[in-house]
Amino acid sequence: MNHPNKKSSTILLLMTSVMLMSCASSDATGNPTSLSSVSETTTPVSVSSLSPSDLQGRISFLEQKIATLEKDMNEAKPTLAKVDVMERQFRSLSLELDRIDNERLKPAKTSTSKKSVKKDSTPKASRNSGASSVTGVRFGSNNGSSTRIVVDGGKHVSMTSDLDNNEKILVLEIKGLEWKTALNRSSISSPLVASYTAQNTENGSRLVLQLKRAVKIGKVQTLSPEGSNGHRAFLDLTAQ
Repeated sequence: MNHPNKKSSTILLLMTSVMLMSCASSDATGNPTSLSSVSETTTPVSVSSLSPSDLQGRISFLEQKIATLEKDMNEAKPTLAKVDVMERQFRSLSLELDRIDNERLKPAKTSTSKKSVKKDSTPKASRNSGASSVTGVRFGSNNGSSTRIVVDGGKHVSMTSDLDNNEKILVLEIKGLEWKTALNRSSISSPLVASYTAQNTENGSRLVLQLKRAVKIGKVQTLSPEGSNGHRAFLDLTAQ
C-alpha cells in the first residue's frame, strides 16, 4: 500500500465534501436531504482495515456522488433564474400599485397636473433617448392566435428569448440597449400577451412578458432602418 496516510486524508476530505453538499441539496420532492440518508451510504469505517482495492472503490463511489450532486445543482440554475425574474416582476407591479394608490388619494387638481406631466414625458423621453436605447415596444396581431412583438431601438437591435410555458412567461434579453420607454404595461391588446415589465441590466435591458396562454416562438428577425422605420427587431408568437 502506497502512502496510506495520504489516501486516508483524501477519503476523509471527500466524505466531508459529500456530506456538506448533500445538506445543501434537495431530493425529488423538494425537501432537503437529511444527514441520516448520507450516513447510510457513506458509513465511516476504519481506513486501516481496508485493502487498496477497497480504498479505490470508496474513492470512486465518492467521486460519483459528488458528480451527481454537481449535476443536480447545475440543472437547478435555470429554475432559480426564472424565480428571480418573477420576483422582480412582482416587485415592479407592487410599486406600480402603490403609485396608483398614492395618486388616487391626492386632491383632484394635483392628480390632473400629474397626469398632464406624465402625458408630456413619454414623447420627451423618446426625443432624448439617444442612440443606445430601446425607444419603444409594439404589439401587432393578424388574427386571434398570433402576435408580433416589435422592439424599436436607436441602433442595431439584438435580442434572445427564454420561453417558459408552464409559468406563461417570455423573457427577452436585449443586448447593448438601455431601456428608455415605459417600464411596464398592465394591459395589452393581444390574444397572447397580457402585460409586460422591463428593466435595465449590466449588458443592456430585459423585457419580461406575461402570456395569456401557451405559445410557440416563430420567426425572429433584426431589421435595419427603412423609410419611416428605424432600427428594430421582431418576434412572432403563435398559440400552442
